Amino acid sequence: AVSDEQVVKSGTLELTYHTGKDIQATNIIPTEEENAYVHQFTVENTGTLDVHYNISMSEISLLKDNVDVMSKNLSWSLYKTNENYSSEELVKNGNFYLESGYIEGTKELVIKTGIELSPQEKDYYVLKVWLQETGRPQDEDQGLNLTMKIQVDTLEKNESVAISLMRERNLSNSDFYQYSENITKVIFQNKMEPIETELSWDISKYQDKNCMAYLVLNEEETEPTYTLYIQGNDKVYLDSGGIVI
Repeated sequence: AVSDEQVVKSGTLELTYHTGKDIQATNIIPTEEENAYVHQFTVENTGTLDVHYNISMSEISLLKDNVDVMSKNLSWSLYKTNENYSSEELVKNGNFYLESGYIEGTKELVIKTGIELSPQEKDYYVLKVWLQETGRPQDEDQGLNLTMKIQVDTLEKNESVAISLMRERNLSNSDFYQYSENITKVIFQNKMEPIETELSWDISKYQDKNCMAYLVLNEEETEPTYTLYIQGNDKVYLDSGGIVI
């Protein structure tokens, strides 16, 4: 048997993380983003192959009185910059709360996935963290303790998405129980789009309108019937555990 010569070529896949200015802050007070604490870092492709990488917050610990918590006002923004860490272009921003995919005890928040980088090229970033001023007393933000790292990898991941927590209720205390015999359809929607109806309820765990219920009258000539819409952001979970949509 005779065959043509076959040549297999291989390369190296290697990313290098260069850290610049790191964040170590104590006794922070509410402020605006312009006064945020800054972490500077560079991602360099030191291999010979094109790569697609992810940026995540990892080993997150957000505690108050040694208990896992969330914070709407503890905010972050990630910017892509030039080599002088200026000329900022927003990659993503958020907070340590449900709308950014964070829930008590979360250890990893995936900020961005699939960023392409050619061999010997570099990407420069600035991460800003601050406690957002709300213009009112912010007692809930006192005593917070946050530690985390920035992680860059080439693993297969999905970006963190918003979470809605629907509180679990029984028939005896449900707002729409009085209509239950006339509800003919239940529709779950993973996008918040308010529906004009007089019959609506906040069914979120924290009563922050993170999950809403709308009861809409069906257009029928006989006995009135209703469609129940339950809306959340991206993923809807029951307070007691388990995903709904």
